[in-house]
Amino acid sequence: MSNATDHGPSYYRDGGIQPIKYIQENKLNFCEGNVIKYITRWRTKGGISDLRKAKHYIDLLIEYEIANTDEPLDEIYDSVEDESPFSFHEISVN
Repeated sequence: MSNATDHGPSYYRDGGIQPIKYIQENKLNFCEGNVIKYITRWRTKGGISDLRKAKHYIDLLIEYEIANTDEPLDEIYDSVEDESPFSFHEISVN
């Protein structure tokens, strides 16, 4: 017997685990789930538009976390800069 996650477009089924199953099993919230959804399908469905949508939800998560943390903002921004091993200009998009 199949279940609801066995159906749907191929861009969700072909990845080994459907995004909805991953989202549910990891108890992700709405924004986190949408990031998974758009990142999963961007190459086969929405292209750059899906990457922009994923970025939008990541930006919302960042704004929410900054607004709901007791950590000083300068420490948050310093840690973000320290985590990146390269700058945007060093990324190859070929």
